[in-house]
Amino acid sequence: MGRDGTRRRRGVALVTIFAIAALQTLLHLELTLAQLDTIFDLGRSNGVPDLVSTMTLAFASVGATALALRDHGIGRAVAAALAGFLGIPTLADALHDGPHPTRPHGLLVVALAIAAVGMLLMVCRDAPLSMRSIAGASFLALALAFALPALERYDHRFERERGDPIPEYQIVAKEDLEFLGWGFVALALWLEAERRGNRARRYNASFSSTG
Repeated sequence: MGRDGTRRRRGVALVTIFAIAALQTLLHLELTLAQLDTIFDLGRSNGVPDLVSTMTLAFASVGATALALRDHGIGRAVAAALAGFLGIPTLADALHDGPHPTRPHGLLVVALAIAAVGMLLMVCRDAPLSMRSIAGASFLALALAFALPALERYDHRFERERGDPIPEYQIVAKEDLEFLGWGFVALALWLEAERRGNRARRYNASFSSTG
């Protein structure tokens, strides 16, 4: 029953993550190509998608905290450090100073994000394949999201003005990958926190029955 519930929650969470990504893509392309600077503009620093991104990061940071509370020893220390590493990008995102090399402290935010995902992979190293796959997908999505802005340096087609389809598609790809990456990070952390909590309860129940 517990495993079925976990699979069901994981499935619902994945569908929700992809649905939000698809919805923000449709709203951006439908509204922004017709009129720039709407509240659904993925390139805007204080629009609805930016708020969703910040909330996703915050949810991931809280998930790391929940994992730390359910773990012990070195695992707790790693999870607590991960919560801090995720908290800084959350604050930077809230202040519209995200992981972009051209923004103030952008390289630091990128480095912290990479370190956070690396720590996530460490945390999930003994987790079931499904959780490790989600953690690996988060690393791939964020790596691609951080690499996309560099296209402007190597291909002049991406230097066009806002409103042109090519840069708008680039913005959509970057923001969707970034959202998916952090969404997968949050999901992996909460699933692992749940797994560690269930394991601790089973251990305590077994200890109580033998005692």
